Amino acid sequence: MGRRAEGQDFFNLIKETLDQAKSTLSIDLLELNLETFSLEDTKIYFEYLADGWEKPAVAASKTTANTFRRLARDDNRLEVLWRYTGGQPVRLALYADLIVEGQTIPTRLQDTPDEVQKKLPDNLAEGERTQKLAAIQTSIEAEFIHLLFSRTNLRAEILKTLVRAPRGLNTQQLYIALQPGLFGQTMDAEFEREIEQELGTLRQLSIVKVRPEERLGLQDEIYHIYAQIMTGSKQNRADEINARQKMAQRLENWADYQLKQFKIERQRLIDEDESKLAFASRPTRTW
Repeated sequence: MGRRAEGQDFFNLIKETLDQAKSTLSIDLLELNLETFSLEDTKIYFEYLADGWEKPAVAASKTTANTFRRLARDDNRLEVLWRYTGGQPVRLALYADLIVEGQTIPTRLQDTPDEVQKKLPDNLAEGERTQKLAAIQTSIEAEFIHLLFSRTNLRAEILKTLVRAPRGLNTQQLYIALQPGLFGQTMDAEFEREIEQELGTLRQLSIVKVRPEERLGLQDEIYHIYAQIMTGSKQNRADEINARQKMAQRLENWADYQLKQFKIERQRLIDEDESKLAFASRPTRTW
């Protein structure tokens, strides 16, 4: 995804961990080098995505399948997407999900092949090409972020909540973060159902990552892109910090409330056990 230093550190850590575990576990590390896609590979990839989304018998899935099918058969649009992603498989997967989720193709991806050629001519030096391509990708990704997180619907609110919690959140934590109100009140079953329904759809996307303990998070690249965009202006940065602090405080308050409830219940059980012991230890009266 263009972050080779960070990626290399991650894979080095995997190797070190496996080396340390070899004394107790029989594990082999298989390295696979994923090459960039050719234009034909990219076409096959989107046809494959279309086939996969056609299998579920759900209207929304059919719509997604049609979106990918049209993209695979639109030679000009496909070439633009291929050139602007550099044929990188991970970036293609990211853009594909963002197109589906955003339901809109960013302005830059609507360029014609001739416009792409003018911006990235063949005679560009490698360093200059890399720099210009990175600037174009940043522009595209900024629009994707705007499309994903600026909508006024529950899915956008869930995504904003998840992007502010890199460790991921489970359904209950999402409910607490999204639903204003006092702790201790009965959860709104309908709202909880709506959250579960949205999560069911989001789990199908490669931008979403299922973490331990059924917590849902986002792919690392989304956090990078979102942070990059949000730090682009002083006001955005201040608003984002404020939103994160409020969410963190609410989750912390909820955790404190749960702890208090646990202590109350524990004390109730202790008192109940002690009363039973006291009753059982009373001397039996003889007549």
